[in-house]
Amino acid sequence: PFKSELEDIAFMYLYPEEYTRLNQRLGMRQTRFAVTLNNSIEVLESTLNNDPTLQSQNAKIEVVGRTKELYSLWHKMEMKHDRNLDHITDLVALRVILTPGGDNANTKKQEADSGVWLCYHVLGLVQHL
Repeated sequence: PFKSELEDIAFMYLYPEEYTRLNQRLGMRQTRFAVTLNNSIEVLESTLNNDPTLQSQNAKIEVVGRTKELYSLWHKMEMKHDRNLDHITDLVALRVILTPGGDNANTKKQEADSGVWLCYHVLGLVQHL
């Protein structure tokens, strides 16, 4: 977060007009982004918490949402030479943090293998939403 915060502050001072313009454009969509994120988090958490495989593995699941930072968004638009916000596919995103459960008898290798397998399982669940 510190890097993003620093980039946004520098962006505000180095390119004040672009910063203001982009901030206003995002502000008009902020409510829609928040609703989308909250609904998506709710659906994903429900899907993951009710999955029998994850339940049987005693996996701890955390779903976090975010919106793209201003500088990062502006930089992406500049690099693509496309200032249309509708063409940016990652304005909002979700992250699933998965901590495998289980007993302490597992070796580190078994825990790592289990974690990888569970991550792919979660990916499959997400792709079928």
